[in-house]
Amino acid sequence: MPLVDVTVMVDTINTDGDRLLVSRGIRKAVTRVGIHVHQWGGHTCVISGTITDFAVNQEPMVFPAGTCHYMPPNLPMSAGNLGYEDAVLIDTFIVPVGGDRITIVEPGYPGGPAN
Repeated sequence: MPLVDVTVMVDTINTDGDRLLVSRGIRKAVTRVGIHVHQWGGHTCVISGTITDFAVNQEPMVFPAGTCHYMPPNLPMSAGNLGYEDAVLIDTFIVPVGGDRITIVEPGYPGGPAN
């Protein structure tokens, strides 16, 4: 399930000519995003709730409220809210103008490749 109640906080072009996008969204309880990559990386701060990141060849990483984490470029991953409280997140991405901040790679997941 994608984030819900997404609000764009900043959407501008920085001095390097790249797009700076900052958004706030809610990861509903007991949901996850499909396996995906961030071609240029990204940064997430957990405002409330807890998020668990699952990345290829890494142990799951738990991020409670008040923590932030970096998502390296092109690392297949998923993020889930395994709890019963919705999690509020702030995501920051710097991408080339016209570039995607996220690419779903999980077959059959909405927005991802066909089965």
